[in-house]
Amino acid sequence: MKKPKKKNLVFFTMIVIVLCSCNQKKRQDNHKIINKKTIDLSIIKDLPNIKDIYNMAFYKVTQTDSIDIIFHYCDANVNTIKVYRDSIWEDFGQESYTMSYSVSKVINNKIIFLSNPNQRDFTFEILDIQKGYWEINNKIYIDSLKINTITHYEQPCIECWDEDDCAEMERRKKLEN
Repeated sequence: MKKPKKKNLVFFTMIVIVLCSCNQKKRQDNHKIINKKTIDLSIIKDLPNIKDIYNMAFYKVTQTDSIDIIFHYCDANVNTIKVYRDSIWEDFGQESYTMSYSVSKVINNKIIFLSNPNQRDFTFEILDIQKGYWEINNKIYIDSLKINTITHYEQPCIECWDEDDCAEMERRKKLEN
């Protein structure tokens, strides 16, 4: 009778050891997840604050199926936004607009500029700090520091003008160079 008790005791001890080690492993895994979240959240300190985006320019990114580009329309500028201490200037391509804002604040990693009455607000959120991608009022922009890292595409002249006008523009470009 003593031998079965010993076997049961050894078996019970092994089960307790296995359960304890599994529980310890779970605690370690949970600790790793907490540390990972802490590391992920630590990039917030690297994100620009309101003062960091003063005098910065942001250019609208056109997303295609294969790549992101800066699309230069015929006879128009790229949609551009510039932030100043007391206003935001936006160039829509052929028209521009300046908005004065009364309040700027950071809420949930978004920089928000609240306008004076009858003007629109602007919300800036960093999407990819390495690429310089921002979401501004639900559109994707790239900041002026990273503008040369993205492909620029000029709309073909023939899509905007007739063939004779395009030939004349090409001739003038050659003379200027």
